[in-house]
Amino acid sequence: MPNHLARNTAGFVSGVGIALALNVCGIGLLLLSQHLFPALGKGQVPWPAWFLVFAVPEATSLLATVALWQKKRPFALGILLWAIAMGTHFTMHVASHWSGR
Repeated sequence: MPNHLARNTAGFVSGVGIALALNVCGIGLLLLSQHLFPALGKGQVPWPAWFLVFAVPEATSLLATVALWQKKRPFALGILLWAIAMGTHFTMHVASHWSGR
């Protein structure tokens, strides 16, 4: 029983770590694009940048969850947890900064 629990916990934590790394890469790409193309960074962050930071990692996380669900469920649950947390964070961020225009 403890070996099974340790393996499931390691899979879950690995899933969260991989999903976190994916989001860090998306933010890194956003920062790199603002550095390489400074004209895009003036004012608010453009919608393609939000797509790069949010939509691509979210879609990848959800696809990975579906693909890994049958064989590596704890790993898939870790990825799903991170995707839900990031989706909630993004929704709250947009809701708090929405100007209605």
